[in-house]
Amino acid sequence: MIKIFSIVYFSLSILFGQIGGLPYPLQNYVNLKRPRLIHYPENPIFLGQKHNIDFITDIPNDSILSASLFFRTDSLINFQEISLDYKKGLYRFTYDPIIFPGKSIEYYLVLQKTNDVLYASPLNSKGKLSPMKRILINPKIYYENKK
Repeated sequence: MIKIFSIVYFSLSILFGQIGGLPYPLQNYVNLKRPRLIHYPENPIFLGQKHNIDFITDIPNDSILSASLFFRTDSLINFQEISLDYKKGLYRFTYDPIIFPGKSIEYYLVLQKTNDVLYASPLNSKGKLSPMKRILINPKIYYENKK
């Protein structure tokens, strides 16, 4: 059941994450022709374990000025800016609960190109920046409920 829910959630988040959401009469439609920056959230994420937060892009590395992840946990008031390195189209941040303790995390990525164009992810259905909010799950409770 959880596998099916995860697949449906993952598919819907990809489908509606950066393409503008539902068709025109149902809401204000933003036509983003082709997403340049994509985020695939890892499901589930557990308390006390390291997790990778990945962003994928097809923008050439030589045209990217900077890539910054803005990140916070429920124990932090302000977002922390973390510079990310480019590795073959992938920007990866490894969340470490020892460095950033908390029960939930919130984050978004901003890429700045050399021509001062900004790309951000994740976006909502109207094309506006919408930080990803994730609640960290206790693995013992998760696997007990999965049985």
